[in-house]
Amino acid sequence: MQQVIERWNAAIADVLADVDTTLSDATAGSQAIIARIGSDLAPLVQPWGAVEHQMHQYREQIAAAWLRISDDFSRVGGLPDGVIWQEGGKRDWATSEIEIRYTRAYRLAMAAAADVMRHRALAADASTRRCQRCGAPLDRIRLSGMALNVECGHCRAVVAIEPGQALRAFAVIGAMALAERRALDLWEAMTRAHTQIKHYRDRNAVPLELLQEYERAGRGYWTTRLTAEADLAPELRPFVAQKIESYMTGVNKTLRQHWQWRQFAAG
Repeated sequence: MQQVIERWNAAIADVLADVDTTLSDATAGSQAIIARIGSDLAPLVQPWGAVEHQMHQYREQIAAAWLRISDDFSRVGGLPDGVIWQEGGKRDWATSEIEIRYTRAYRLAMAAAADVMRHRALAADASTRRCQRCGAPLDRIRLSGMALNVECGHCRAVVAIEPGQALRAFAVIGAMALAERRALDLWEAMTRAHTQIKHYRDRNAVPLELLQEYERAGRGYWTTRLTAEADLAPELRPFVAQKIESYMTGVNKTLRQHWQWRQFAAG
């Protein structure tokens, strides 16, 4: 039995090593695209679509490896209860791990491109805006897709301006990418907690502490992500609270499937 488990562990490790290599190569290959990014992230999104397809193939490799290992286990006599369930859980863990690693690499690449987009948007809009009092270029334009007041860095006058095309494009596309980077650790915590919850065969056996961790991570993720996006695109701020509750629907649905959470929530 131990030899079968070791082969299974090795198969998972090999696939995850290939995942890391692919993502490292994709990240390195993105640098040239990021350096040339303009007002659209599509040139970067497209090649990462091919990377996502490779991740699907790696998930298929995990599934195929588990089928082989299952056959090996079927030939082992006297297996202790729960071994197949426990080892099968590694398949779910590895599949989730592939998704987490891909999402981290993808979102970091998009955020790096959004950083470039942000700086260019500021430069483009600032270069065409001058203070109405002293005539100096306005170099303190905040990121926004709507009209805003800008303080002149030279004479401190406050000037009302309309955002240019570059800032509007960033508010629509780039702000979300930077917000996702800020909330990335919380997204990973939420995803890992959800994977652990699903691993339990009996819902009644899921520890309340794990459910609480899932709720904290989920609410923390959506709060951080949506608040950060609204900081960069202030026109979104009035809708943040409503969106948080809306996006928490999926988390709450999972939680309510467990009596221990319902009892806890009821006080």
